[in-house]
This record gives sequence, C-alpha cells and structure tokens, in this order.
Amino acid sequence: MGYPSDPYRKPQEQQPAFGPPPPDPYGPRREPPPSGQDPYGQRREPPAFGHDPYGRPAYAYPQPRRHSGLVLALAIGLPLLLLGGCATACVVLTAPGGGTDVSATSGPLDLAPPAERVPPPVQEPAERPPEQPAEQPPAQPAEQPAEIGGEKAPLTGETGRTLTLKGMQEGSIMDVTVDQVFREVQTTYPTIVPRSGNRLMAVQITLTNKSSLVYRDTPHSGASVVDAQGQEYEATWEELANGRHFKGTVTIEPGDNDTGLVVFQVPEKAEVVTFRFGLDGGWAEQHGQWKLR
Repeated sequence: MGYPSDPYRKPQEQQPAFGPPPPDPYGPRREPPPSGQDPYGQRREPPAFGHDPYGRPAYAYPQPRRHSGLVLALAIGLPLLLLGGCATACVVLTAPGGGTDVSATSGPLDLAPPAERVPPPVQEPAERPPEQPAEQPPAQPAEQPAEIGGEKAPLTGETGRTLTLKGMQEGSIMDVTVDQVFREVQTTYPTIVPRSGNRLMAVQITLTNKSSLVYRDTPHSGASVVDAQGQEYEATWEELANGRHFKGTVTIEPGDNDTGLVVFQVPEKAEVVTFRFGLDGGWAEQHGQWKLR
C-alpha cells in the first residue's frame, strides 16, 4: 500500500550518472616551468655604477676649488709683516750716566752715526731748601713706680696690722687683720697627720665688712704663705684644735666681722716669713701682704 501519485507532477528527467567536472574557482592552473628556468621570468640586470636606474642622466660632481691665490698671499705677506714689526720693536738709547734705557717706539729707527747724535741737555738739580731739624718730642717724665698700696702693688703690713682691700664687685671693701701666727698646730683628729717631713701651721685673721654689700667668700682659697727661699704654699683643709677654721664659705653682713684660722702644711725646716691674702678667692686685683714675726 503506498501514497497515490500526484497527477500534476512532471516526470523527472533522467540525469546521467557521471558528468563533466565543475570549473576551478581559482582559474586555470599554470604549468610549472621546465627544469633550469626562473619561475618569475627573465630578470633585469642592475644598472652600472654611475647610471640612474630610471634612465636619468648621471650627476657630475663639481671639481674642488683651489685657493692658490690666498695661499700665495699668506706665504708672501706674513714674513713681510713679521719683519716690519721687528724693525719697530725696541730702540736702545745710551743714558748720560752710562746705563741703558730700553723703550718701545712706533716711529722710524734713528740710523744716524753715534758722532752726529746730540746728547740731551743735562738738567741741573733744583736747589733744596736747608733741612729743618725735626722737632724733638717733649721729654716724657720717667714712669714712677706704683705706690705701695696701689691697684697693682700689694698693700704691706706686719702681724697685728689691718689692711683695707677691695673686692671684685664694685663697692666691696673689707678690712683684713692678721691677729696671730701659730708656727705649729695639731689637728682635731689624731689620725689626720701631715705628710712625712711636714708640719702644720696656722694664721689667724679677722675680716670686717666696711661696705654696704654682703660679703661671701672662702677665705682659705685666697690665702698663702711664703718661706725665706721664696717658696709659696697654699692653704689646706685640716681641722684644728686651736680655734675656728676658715675652711668653707663665710657670709659677713655690712658692718659685721668674722675671725678664723687659715691652715698651711709646710716643710718642718721651712722659715715662713710672709702671709698673702686676696678677696674673692684671690681673684680680686688688690692683695695684702703681711710680714710675720
């Protein structure tokens, strides 16, 4: 059983089983050239050197210029210029005194013989006025030595005398009195003894404030003693049993005074003859000097 056929359908044409091949979409193919031939055809040979490959005429380079004239002018003119400069460089003239004077000139050279040259006139020196004697400065008086007790020389005295000293601060004035001298003293503590071959001595002084300023100082810092040989010894810190020791800072109000001992360690055989003292730890310009007895 099948479908009924379409009465309006045309009968199919009989197609051949094998037909011609379809055309090549890339066109006909070229056959390869025989062996030994260039596949790209005949090649052109490159043009010879100096010829334009496009057929234009070759460019001719200009010949180099030769500056023969300039070279010739320099070769002739430069020596002439040097000779002319040397001819007018220097002239040596003989001076009347026998020396020579060398000077530059730009004019022609004097080629006349030496006999025909006229020497320059000799100028007579002008008369000098008589020299006046220099004024002598007035005679200066010889410097007088500084007075004892001035700012540079120390004030001097003896044991028991009071000297007035100035301090570093303006207006600071103190009266210093050497009351007594102890040639040998003992310390408060028996275990504290002077060095071997030395002994302890002390000088008792009294400080009186004569100014309106409060005086603060460490008296032992500005004190020293000198022996007969000129050897100076500074004060020490040992405590003494003989009296109050000036070993620290003291404060003295205006009008008040304070008394204390200044201790020194000196050789046993030293003969101490002078006591020196200055205010403000010895930095004040004025000092006092007492002869001990």
